[in-house]
Amino acid sequence: MRARAGVVATFDPDDILALASSSGDVIDFLDQECHLVPVADGPAAWTLDDAVRTRLFATADRADLVRARAAVKDVVDSPVQQALDRSLDAGWSAWDVAELDDEATAALSVVARWWSGSRYDVPNPEDLADHLRRRLLFADARSMASDHFVGREDVLEELRQRFSDTEGKAIVLWGVGGVGKSALVARLVVEAVDEPNRDLVALLDFDDPAINPMYPAELVAAITEQLDVQLAAGSGEFSTVRSKVVSESASSGFRSASSGRTATGPDTYWADLLGQAVDGMVVGSRLLVVMDTVEQAQRRGPSAMYALADVVGELCRRSHVLVLLSGRARVPELAPITTTTELLGLAERDAVTLMVDLAGGAVDRDRAQTLVRRFGTRHIEIGTGIPTGNEPVLISPLTVRLLAALLAKTGAGAEDPLFGLQAANEQLDAELYLRILGHIEDPLVRAVAHPGLVLRRITPEIIRDVLAKAGGIELGKVDERDLFNRLAAEPMLVDRPEPDVLEHRQDVRAVMLPQILRDTTVDARSVQLAAVDYYTRRRDPVSRAEEIYHRLLLGQGRDKLDPIWDPRAAERLVTAVDELPQRSRVLLLSRLPRAFVGDDDRRLLDDAEWLEKVEPTVGSMLSRGRAQEALELLRERRRADGGSLLPLVEIEALEALERLDEAIALAGREAEVAATALDPASVTDLSLQQCRLFERAGHPLESLAVLDRATAVSRENSVDRLRLLVSWLGVSRRNAIGTTDARRRRVDEAVDIGRTATTRRLEEYPGLLRDLAAEVGDDAGDLLDTALRSVGFDAHRSGEVPDALAELADSPERTNQVVDLLRLDQDPRGTVEWRQVVNQNRADSGLGVAEVLSAFPKDAESLREAVLSDYRSEADAAYRGVDQSDELRWNGPS
Repeated sequence: MRARAGVVATFDPDDILALASSSGDVIDFLDQECHLVPVADGPAAWTLDDAVRTRLFATADRADLVRARAAVKDVVDSPVQQALDRSLDAGWSAWDVAELDDEATAALSVVARWWSGSRYDVPNPEDLADHLRRRLLFADARSMASDHFVGREDVLEELRQRFSDTEGKAIVLWGVGGVGKSALVARLVVEAVDEPNRDLVALLDFDDPAINPMYPAELVAAITEQLDVQLAAGSGEFSTVRSKVVSESASSGFRSASSGRTATGPDTYWADLLGQAVDGMVVGSRLLVVMDTVEQAQRRGPSAMYALADVVGELCRRSHVLVLLSGRARVPELAPITTTTELLGLAERDAVTLMVDLAGGAVDRDRAQTLVRRFGTRHIEIGTGIPTGNEPVLISPLTVRLLAALLAKTGAGAEDPLFGLQAANEQLDAELYLRILGHIEDPLVRAVAHPGLVLRRITPEIIRDVLAKAGGIELGKVDERDLFNRLAAEPMLVDRPEPDVLEHRQDVRAVMLPQILRDTTVDARSVQLAAVDYYTRRRDPVSRAEEIYHRLLLGQGRDKLDPIWDPRAAERLVTAVDELPQRSRVLLLSRLPRAFVGDDDRRLLDDAEWLEKVEPTVGSMLSRGRAQEALELLRERRRADGGSLLPLVEIEALEALERLDEAIALAGREAEVAATALDPASVTDLSLQQCRLFERAGHPLESLAVLDRATAVSRENSVDRLRLLVSWLGVSRRNAIGTTDARRRRVDEAVDIGRTATTRRLEEYPGLLRDLAAEVGDDAGDLLDTALRSVGFDAHRSGEVPDALAELADSPERTNQVVDLLRLDQDPRGTVEWRQVVNQNRADSGLGVAEVLSAFPKDAESLREAVLSDYRSEADAAYRGVDQSDELRWNGPS
C-alpha cells in the first residue's frame, strides 16, 4: 500500500484496498501515514505524508517502485505527477533542469524533496531551490515576453549591441503609454538570463512604491538582492558588500536618504557601495540593470532623479554593465550620461500579425491591414518636409490588442463595433475599452466589470459584499468564486497577481478610469462608497490603503481622512497619484515625506507644506550645481512682504551663481526683518552669511562691521554671541585686520562664554567648538583640550602634527610613552609611523593627542601649535564652503 501511494501524487483508496487483508488496515494506513489535500475541481484527495514518502524512496528498490506505479491505473495527471513519473524513469541532467519552465521546475522541486538527494539523476533539493529562485525572480518578465510578442527586432538588436560594447553605457527608452516598452524590456531580460553564458540581471519596477530613488539605499538593496539570488555561491567580495548593504539599509537612521547636500556635491555613499558590489561579482559576468516605469521615479521630483543619476553614473563606469531605463518621457537629469531612444508604434506588418494572432480567427490579414491603416498614424521624421502619404504607418500595441479583443467578442454580427471611432490616441483606447466592457458575453461578468473596475482590486469577498449589490446580482443563483474565475478569464481587463486577487490592468487603467467615472449609465460612486464601507471594517495594510485611495478618488477631505490616515498605507498610493482629482492628489502628496508635489499642484499647498516639499529639492539642486533651477523654484512663492520664504538657501543659490552683490543685499534685508521680528537666531545666521560674502567679495572691513552690529544686539553669554565673536576673530586673523585691543576683548569674552557654557551645550555645535579652539586655543588650553576630546580632528595634508610628535618623542623612553598615549602599534624594529595618528578616525586622533598634550604640558608646545594650525585650516575651509575630504590624510611632512 505504501509503495503504490508513494508513486502517485494523490490516490483513491480503492486502488490500494485490494492489497489489504481488511478495510481496517486501509483505515489505519490512511490515518497514520496519509492526509487529505484539497483539489481545485472536485473532492479532496489522499496523499502520502512527505516524511513517509521520503523514507520509502530512501529504502525501497527502484524496480519495486516502478512495478507499484504500473499497478496504479487511473492517476490524475498533474505537473507533480509528471515529474514523479520521470524520476522513476530517466531522471534529469543538469541541461534538462535548465530547460524546464517555471511550473515544471516548481513540480520538480517537490519531487526532489521526496528523493532528498538519494538519486544522482534527480537534482539535489538545495540546488534546485537556488535554480527555482532564479527562475521565479524573472517569472513576470517571461510571461510578458511570451505574450504574443512581435517585431521590435531593430530596437532589440541595438540593445544587444550596446550590451556587448566595452564601454560603460546607459540607454533611456521612452515612448507613450501602451507602446510596448515593458514588453520589449521583458524580452531583453529573458534573453539575458536564459543565454548559455547566463548574464546577470537586476530588474527594478518603479511601480513598486517600496523602491524610491530619493533613497538610494532602496535601489542598492533591490539590485544586490537580485544579484545575490543569481550568484548563489558566488564571489566572496560581493557577499561582503551585500552583507553591508543589508545591515546598513535596515538601520533606520543610517544614511537613509542621500539627498542631503554638501558644499561640493551630493552624498554618493550608496552609489559607491553599489559600485563595490558590482566589482565584486564573478569575473567575466555581464550585468544588465533595467529600471522600468521611470515616469514613477520622475513623479518623486528632482531630488529623486538626481540621486538616481548618481546610481546610474556609478554603474556606467563599468564596461560590463548596461543600464536600461524605460519610461514615458525623456529623462533630462540623465542626459549627460545616457543615450535616448524613442519607442514608436508597431510597424504595419507586425501590427497585422499581432492582431490576427490575438483575434483568434475573427480577423484575417486583409481586414487587419485595413484596421491598422485606419487607426494607425503616419510617422513623419522631423525635418523631412511635407508628408507625401507614403510614410510608414505605426500603431500602438495596446490599441491593436484592444481592437483584437473587441472584434473577437463581437464576431460577424450586423452591428459594426468600430462605428464612429477615429484617431489613434488615448481617447480611442478608452473608447475601445468601454466597448469591450459592453460586449462581454456573460451578463453577470459584465455587471461585475462595469462599473466594478472602478475598484483597483477585486476578490471573491468584494464580489459578494460590494459588487453583487451594485450590479443587482442574486448570489443565490451563482457562487461568488465562480463569478470571480469568470471575470479572471478576461485578460484584457484584469491581471491575477494572486490566486484570490484580480487587479485592473495598470496599462489601461489610467486612460479608462476617467471614462468609467464619467459614464452616466452606471453608478460608480455607489460602488466606491460600498467599497469604503467594506474596507473600513478591516485592519490589514492593503485594506487601509484601498480605503484611503477610494476616499481620495471620491474627493473626500481631511475630516474623513484624518481619523483613518496611515502613512505606510498611503505610501502605497504614490504610483496611483495621477488617477486622483487635483485636490486629493495634493492632499496625498503633501502628507508623504517621500513624495514631491509637481509644478501645477504646488499652488494648492499652504506655505508650511510648500517649504516642506521645496527645501530638500532645492538642496539637491544646489549640491549638483543646478543653482539657476534652484533659484527659480525658490522664487516661485514669496512672503506677503515680497521676501524669501527660505532666505538662507536663496542666498546660497545667488552665491553659487556668483551674484554676490544680490546675495549680500538679500542677507542684509532679511537680517533687518529678523531683527524686527525679534528673532535673534535668524539675525545671527543672516549676519554670518553676509559677513562671509563680504569677505569673499574682498571687503573684510565690511565683514567686521556686520559682525559688530549683530554682536551689539545679541544676548549676553549666548551661543549666538559666541558664534559672532569667533567669526570676528577668524576674519581678523585671515585678513590681518582689527586692533590688538579689539582682538583681546573678543578673545577674553569668547573664552569666558566657552568656559561658562557646559561641555554638553558646546558639543551640540561641534563646528563651533572646533572654531573656538582654533581662534583662542593659544590662550585657553582647556578649551583646546575639550575640542580634542569632543570633536577630535582630521589633520590637514600640510599639517605638522606627525613632525611635532616625532620631535617630542626625542628619546626611546619618551617614544614609548607617546606611543602608549596614542594607542599606536609600534614596529618591532623600534620605528614609529607617526602619520598613523592623523590617519585614524577623528575621535581616536583627538583623544590620543589630548592625552599627549596633557602628559607633556611644557614640552609639547610645537605639537599644540601644529594642532591649532590644523584646526584653523579646517575651520577656514568650512567657512569658505570647501570640502577637504581629499586632503584630510597626512602624506608626509610639508
